[in-house]
Parts: sequence; structure tokens; C-alpha cells
Amino acid sequence: MDDVAVLIPFASTCKERQANLATVQDWYSRVLPGVPQIVADDGGCRAGWTKAYAVERAMAQTDARVLVVADSDCLCDAVPEAVEAVRSGGFQWAFPHTQIRRLDIDATAEVRAGAQPTEDMPLEFKPYAGVAGGGICVVTRDAWAEAPMDPRFKVTHGEDVAWARAMDYLCGRPWHPKRGAARRNSPLYHLHHPPILAVGSRYKANEKIARMYDHATSLTIRQVLADGQAHQDPPPVEPLPSTATVAVIVPVLRRPWRAEPFMESWRASNPAGSAVYAVTDAEDRATRQAWFDAGAIVLTSDRGSTYAQKVNYGLEATVEPWLLLVGDDVKFHEGWLEAALEAGQHADVVSTNDMARTDLDELAVHPMFSRRYLIDRGASLDGPGLICHEGYKHWYVDNEWSFLARERGVMTYAAGARIEHLHPIFRKGETDEVYELGQSHAYEDSRLWILRKNLYARRVVRSPHA
Repeated sequence: MDDVAVLIPFASTCKERQANLATVQDWYSRVLPGVPQIVADDGGCRAGWTKAYAVERAMAQTDARVLVVADSDCLCDAVPEAVEAVRSGGFQWAFPHTQIRRLDIDATAEVRAGAQPTEDMPLEFKPYAGVAGGGICVVTRDAWAEAPMDPRFKVTHGEDVAWARAMDYLCGRPWHPKRGAARRNSPLYHLHHPPILAVGSRYKANEKIARMYDHATSLTIRQVLADGQAHQDPPPVEPLPSTATVAVIVPVLRRPWRAEPFMESWRASNPAGSAVYAVTDAEDRATRQAWFDAGAIVLTSDRGSTYAQKVNYGLEATVEPWLLLVGDDVKFHEGWLEAALEAGQHADVVSTNDMARTDLDELAVHPMFSRRYLIDRGASLDGPGLICHEGYKHWYVDNEWSFLARERGVMTYAAGARIEHLHPIFRKGETDEVYELGQSHAYEDSRLWILRKNLYARRVVRSPHA
């Protein structure tokens, strides 16, 4: 089958996902022998994982006429039939599955070890109907050109249904195992991996785009597709070179007078091996200048002005193997760096000592994260490559990253890493408009945290790999 290629969109350093990819590649080598497999990422899109870009990058590496667009965690016995149906010219596209069966962690381990997936294997959830375009889809190159996947969809949710809707209008009906004379059930087996929580701003943005496809007609679908192809994501951030070990990320909002005492405290603490990055707003010129004059490295966030958006930008713009998150209202005490790094030899998340709270073994208010952990797994329920879910304004981000780190067993407390929190709630500072701004969003942030935690509890099968 010289005219066929398997395209696998993939970009993860998560060990479970990599194990699934190896299993899927081995499976395709057996069911489609001799067919080339092309694994491609999305080019590092800043706005979030973009499956459309990954597929296009894979397509650029082959001239094949028939393309199996295959997720890296899905297997389905009817794939060869779907490929033949498209190769024969009877259909421009095909989806080979009739239902989704999400294997649990034990069944997934069996399949990785070489077992054939069966309907008797234990599942994470009850089987549910598959959707065209999702998991595995076979298309002609011409069909993709006519109805490409929309790059406005980020991470996950909605992109497959929208793509299928466009192909339905422009490429005709697909081949499907339950159509034609030889009707049969054909389950798609989904291998277990750490979940990504489909909720929040990205999820809502995807829903908005999906509604455009839902409301499209045969007369308007081409315009919806054209709008998607015209979309441009923000350019990548070039991280600043550094020889430091720890990037001290300080998201700042107004309060320029805090810069000098912060930097004096940091310098007095013998901080060799760390570098301070003040992340500011483009409009906040006085604060930017104050931190620059005080000796910090000043970053201007283009993600937004909230705490969550600024620390995520700090992750993008730095290269150090560790990131410490603090506010501008702290005082460093000598020995904090050594104590934090010593604790980091045994954990990916270090809760430092704010010299006020008594629950710091459970709540990392000023955490130090390993970059490897942030890139591979992510500190939020949104998954790899993020520190915070950007739906939060400021409060409760620490609840989420601490909860997830505890669930994963990767957090430790470093009592000797003393970074004193000079917050009014501890009677160590005066309240001001910035504190009041955070307080004003406390209720909505708390509601968001409760929602996300409850969704996690309902939708995630607890395991050491979650």
C-alpha cells in the first residue's frame, strides 16, 4: 500500500503516553504492514496543543494519497477495512469505530505487554458511542484539502465533531462498519493515560468554535473553514539564556515601591544560583521601571494580566531547571535556596516556609517546581506545559497545584527554605488596592476550584498514574 500513510499527532514526554504511542505503533506495523508511520508535533504552539497543526506537519513528510489520522492511544480492528474502502475510491473518508471502550489502567498494561484488546477487559467508564472524526479517521489527501481540521481548537474537545461535520458537507458520507451489507460492531479501544480536565477558558473557547460548525449549513461551511485557516496563533517566546538553577518568578501588579526591598532581601540571602524575573503588564510602565532599576530581569506578559497568566508566561520565557513562585510581598532569609534545592532532590514540588501558615506540608503557597514536572505533567488539572489554569484571577491556584501534587505524591515541605510572607492577613503588612483586587475575585475563584476539583473526582479513575 504505497499510497497509504499513518499520521500520529503527538507531543508528550509523559511516560504513560509514550508507552501508549509505542503500543499503537507496534499495532499498526502488524495490521498495516509496510505502511509508513509519521509521528509529528504541532510545532510548539503557545496557545495550547493544536492537533490540526500536528497533522499538517505529518502530511508534509509524505505524498501518500490515503491518510490514517490516528490518535496515539487508540486501537480499532476495522482500520484495514476503512483504509480499503477509501483506497478503492468509493469513499473520501471513513471512521472505523462504532463505540468507545476506555480501558482501565490494568487492561492498558496488558495491551502494552502484547495482549489483544477485547470487550471483556475492564473499563474506566461505560462504553459510549464514538463520533466521526475522533480517535481514528481515514481520509484522502483531497478530502483534507477540502475540509481541513480547524486550528482554532486547542488541547481537546470539539475538534473531531467539527471536522466530521465539515467533511459530511463537502466530502460526502463516510464509510462506517454499520453501513453496507456486512454490518458489525467495531469498538475503538482507548488506552489509559493521565487525564486532562476539559473545563475552563480553553474548553469554553472550543465550545464557541464548535457552535459555529453546529450552526453551519452547506452554504456557509466553507466560510467557517476559511476563518479557521486564516487564524494565526501568537509567535513563540524566545526564552532568555541563563546559567542560574532557579528562576524566581514574581508576577507584579502596580506597587513599584515593593521592588527595591524585595531585591535587597533577595541579595542579602546569598542567592547565588537564582535569578529574579518580574513579570509585568505592558501598560504598567512605572512598575516595570522600578523592577528594572532594582536589578530584576523584567518580562512583559503577552498572555494577560492575572497572576495565572503571568506565571504561565514566566514558564515560557525562562530556561532554569527550577521555578520558584513568589509575590512581591516576601522577605528572603539566608539559606532558603540551599534548603529548597536539597528538598528538590526528592520531589518535583517543594513547599517553602512562609513563616506564617501551619499547613505548608499540604498547601504550597510559594512553591518551587521542577521544569521537567511542569513540561511533562503540568501543575494544573489542564495538563502538561502549564503552571496555572488561566480561569483563576489569583486565589486558589495554590489549592489546585498542591492538591494535584499531593495526589501524585511529588510534593515535599522544606522548613529551612524560609521565604517570609509579609501579608496583611498575618499582620505583617498594610492592605492596599492590589490585595483588595484579589479579594474581590475570591468568591469566583473559590467556586472555580470547587467545580474543577469535583469534576476531577467524578471523571478521573484514581491511580498512581493520575
